[in-house]
Amino acid sequence: MKRILFLVSNLDCGGVQKSFVNLINAMDRKRYEIDVFLFVHGGAFMRFMPADVNLIRSDYTEYLFYYFPKSIKALISHGYYGLAVKRLFQFLVSRFSRSYGGFLMSRMIKPLDKYYDVAIDEGGQALLYYMVDKVNADKRYSFFHSDYAQWDYYYRMDKKYYPLIDGVLTISEQCVNSIKKYFPFVSDKTYLMENISSVDFIKSLSLDVVSDIPFSRDHRILMTLGRLCEEKGVDLALDVAKELKNKGLKYRWYFIGDGPKRALYEKKAHSLGLDDEVFFLGMRINPYAYIKLANLIVHPSLYEGKSIALDEVKILCKPLVITNFSTVKDQFEDRVNASICDFTVESISDAIVELLDNESLRNTYIRNLRNNIYDNTDQVNVLYDLIDK
Repeated sequence: MKRILFLVSNLDCGGVQKSFVNLINAMDRKRYEIDVFLFVHGGAFMRFMPADVNLIRSDYTEYLFYYFPKSIKALISHGYYGLAVKRLFQFLVSRFSRSYGGFLMSRMIKPLDKYYDVAIDEGGQALLYYMVDKVNADKRYSFFHSDYAQWDYYYRMDKKYYPLIDGVLTISEQCVNSIKKYFPFVSDKTYLMENISSVDFIKSLSLDVVSDIPFSRDHRILMTLGRLCEEKGVDLALDVAKELKNKGLKYRWYFIGDGPKRALYEKKAHSLGLDDEVFFLGMRINPYAYIKLANLIVHPSLYEGKSIALDEVKILCKPLVITNFSTVKDQFEDRVNASICDFTVESISDAIVELLDNESLRNTYIRNLRNNIYDNTDQVNVLYDLIDK
């Protein structure tokens, strides 16, 4: 039985984490002995981790990966004074070079003594550098979950480490082409493996009852899923929300997700007079029951790899307004199964109003989504092939 190691930063609510949980549940765990080095334990998706997977834990590594300055406080309170100084230096360096900051983080992670047939990092960056330098494995693969052209902050270090691994996995044709463009020397070992979304799992969870949001027939329900950050277009969404209110639309817009800037976004929503329209729900272990309630989903992201949240929206057949980021056409076709917009308040707000008012267009999207529901758990075979070859 081959021994497999996965390196995962955390299991908080996020696309990379959800992709990993779906992958680990799809894997045949009688076929492989699977260890997961989870740098920060806990998080919304811990409940979905299979009991027969061995979780590796290192206290001081966990403290390192806390957000700054929480990490410094945790290290000091547990007596890791030298590491606290190194983590502070790493944080300062990362303000100028994320690439070198990621390398310095990898230097501080506790090494593992166990030998593995295959090691796989989920997310690259510090995990990649650690895997190459400190993990004893015959084969090493890095899983990059985005369009590298939109997330090239680690290029200077990645170009040194990608030649040292056995392959790069990524989630769409656009993402594959982007990796090949930046790293032509790994063109022959870059592999497409889609994020795994189980149709039965998602549909069953969507049947749960939601009781913590108000419901009124007089208000349309909009919903946005994802991390609360600039890259996901939250600032843009709030400006759109203000424009919708100015147009007289009666709606409630729920944001499912969290992030360190949540308080700032709540403050901005208040300053825009949106206390009765915009609600930040935070992380939800089961977002599918909330998606089920929405009249439509709004996804104002500035860029994506291949969003697992959007794959799940497709499975639940919800009408969608989405921005025209670089990989959007890997998942959607404008006015066939979604309304694709420019990155402007006017374009997004107009699309929302049109879709809410146009029942025929909504039904077209729903029908086309329903006719193309895709369960891709067989994508795990891509990984099997790499492990076993």
